[in-house]
Amino acid sequence: MQEFLRSVFSDKDLIEHLSELGGVRKIQPGEHLIQVGSYIKFVPIVISGKIKISRIGKEGEELFLYHLLEKQTCSVSLQCCKANAPSSVNATATENTELVVIPMEAIENLQAQFGEWREFIQQTYALRFQDLLDVIDGIAFHHLDERLWNYLKAWKQENQESVMHRSHSEIAADLNSSREVVSRLLKQLEKKGLVRLSRNKIVLK
Repeated sequence: MQEFLRSVFSDKDLIEHLSELGGVRKIQPGEHLIQVGSYIKFVPIVISGKIKISRIGKEGEELFLYHLLEKQTCSVSLQCCKANAPSSVNATATENTELVVIPMEAIENLQAQFGEWREFIQQTYALRFQDLLDVIDGIAFHHLDERLWNYLKAWKQENQESVMHRSHSEIAADLNSSREVVSRLLKQLEKKGLVRLSRNKIVLK
């Protein structure tokens, strides 16, 4: 754990403190780290893997918000810990994921003691605020075909690879749409030569 923390922070006292406080947790694809309505007992920092953060509607529909990637934490977790409030989002692993988990009761002291921790948290809030603005812009100002293409481009940039192993249903859930509509739009992108489709796989050109 210390080796990972040294890749995120430079303050030796902070690294030592986090090593003593934190533990390591592993979760598998599809496993929930946090669910809507549950009380959060820890703040996670991703060592490896990926966590999908999403909102769930009244009828069970899902709206993808953003991914947590390596060296990132969740602003919702931080806010819920601070307010002792239930989670307003689901956090679900999309691949094998390993995390440092820091107990909720330690967060206030970390804020008070370590300037580098405060900077880390401020950067987290700024990043997530931009993520949410992007979601709002996508819903308010872009048609679904634009949102889908932007989603695919963002995934390619985020993962640094061109082959996406996701079903049309999973993509539709992230975009709060239906599988049929997403499949139709993907076929349009394929006709334009922007993607190549096969079963549960999309190759981005």
